[in-house]
Amino acid sequence: MMAKNSKKIAGFTLPELMVSIVIAAIVMAMAINVYIDMKNQYNKLNSKHQINSKQLITKQIFYNAISKIGFATKYGDMYQELVDNSGDSSGDIFGKFGILTIGKSPIKGIKSLPENLTLDPESCDERVKNEKYFSQQNSIYCIQPNTDYIAIQRASLSSTLKTNSSNNIFKVNRFQKEVVPEKDISMDDYLVLCNVFECDLVKTMAVTGDFVSTYSRVEDKFKVGDYVGKYILEIFFVADSGQKDKQGNKIYSLYEYVKQNANDSEIYELINDVSNLKVEYVLNADISQGGANLNWKQIATQPISVKSDSVAALRISFKVADDIFSKIFLLENT
Repeated sequence: MMAKNSKKIAGFTLPELMVSIVIAAIVMAMAINVYIDMKNQYNKLNSKHQINSKQLITKQIFYNAISKIGFATKYGDMYQELVDNSGDSSGDIFGKFGILTIGKSPIKGIKSLPENLTLDPESCDERVKNEKYFSQQNSIYCIQPNTDYIAIQRASLSSTLKTNSSNNIFKVNRFQKEVVPEKDISMDDYLVLCNVFECDLVKTMAVTGDFVSTYSRVEDKFKVGDYVGKYILEIFFVADSGQKDKQGNKIYSLYEYVKQNANDSEIYELINDVSNLKVEYVLNADISQGGANLNWKQIATQPISVKSDSVAALRISFKVADDIFSKIFLLENT
């Protein structure tokens, strides 16, 4: 009797084995479905996290840039005439742009800028198709159609004149504590000299200690204590990154063009998958006291030199992936 029981529990019958296989398959399918669902949820959350991070970083980039515009002169920098006295054939960017300028891309009428910033998208696409030209472009691609740009002129370092300007020679006080000016200024750097009436852009020829000489003559109109700043130009725009999504569509990025020396200008990719950059503005005159609605204006054909005595705020909008974001920037003393 004991032997029979032993044989009975020694294995599975065919129906039992089939039932076990079916149960195992069901459990495995459930496990796979749970894994796929969790993976999809993770990818969705990860994508949302990346989009949110990119939009926050993009907003911070614009905030940092706009908050640093201009030149920290004791007279302010709102009403001075901007005069390009550098002697360069730069198309008078300094005089045409103002310290904060918004406009429609591409930028027209300034030949000294890279062609990527000045060519219309159709012409740029034709250039890119030429392999020889393409190889010389340092992986910078064409402006996204129907987008805007933001141009900022500012000083990376600020100081004052130690002597009156005379011909093309003057002395400057230190830009940084315990650092002699010749450590902060190099040959071909641009400087901005400001008095109460105007700001002049000049190009450094040589620096010895605190003595500065420039290529062009500086008239005797800048006095001891007047402003001296180390000049930098920044232009933010959206262009083709050279990448494509799964559907074959172009992926755009936020770029920054930086020029702070006659021989030193670069274009940097800041944030990938940013597109449709648009800038709107509201005038002080259009703000109704206590009114809930603001009359936001879009940029027309001509660039706009933004000053806080006429423009109250900017609204910058953009896309990250397919999501639209915007931020309002109040203007003070620009």
